[in-house]
Amino acid sequence: MGYARSLLQAIPDDLRHQIRSPQSAESVLYALILSTSASEPESLLKALNVSDERQTLMTLSQTIGALGSRLRLPLIDLALPVLKPLPADTRARILSQLTALIQVDNRYTFFEWALVGLAHQQLGDQSGRNRRTRFRRYGALAAELQLLFSVLTWSSGAEDEEARTLFQRSTHGLLPAGRTLLPLTHCASHKLGNAVDRLADLSPPAQGAGD
Repeated sequence: MGYARSLLQAIPDDLRHQIRSPQSAESVLYALILSTSASEPESLLKALNVSDERQTLMTLSQTIGALGSRLRLPLIDLALPVLKPLPADTRARILSQLTALIQVDNRYTFFEWALVGLAHQQLGDQSGRNRRTRFRRYGALAAELQLLFSVLTWSSGAEDEEARTLFQRSTHGLLPAGRTLLPLTHCASHKLGNAVDRLADLSPPAQGAGD
């Protein structure tokens, strides 16, 4: 997981500090879509209906866009846990805003799909329910981890050999031999939802355990 940590460390200190506040973490999710969407920024901002934050979001989206595709997912990884403790109605509003953003041009990019899917898993109605520990080792969930890291790899914007290398670095020491990057056709939304749900039943001590 050293490569994943190096990506987190590549995020500028000031941005990493900003994400610690719920308001900034929310803005980062919107800015991620603004920075990657092919739609006109004005139409996206209109969908958000946040005229008082317009310039802040535009500046933030430019900052994030300049960081490159490989840091998109680490930013999501930092933002979602900050938003998870918020009241249910606030989380529902954020999910509604994200959905409105990606529906502006009536098409989803893979990154938008992954962002909104992960947001629903972390911020949706079932995100705060008590979990029952069912798995204590990563090996028991190798298929789920393979799918999750494949989705994260493809949504980073990496392609071909770069994508395979990113996947191998990210999963080194985590997946058994033979678990390789899945093709996009194997990364359906319902499969991702099921995988994340099962991973939520992984015992915390497993974080330091191997297969």
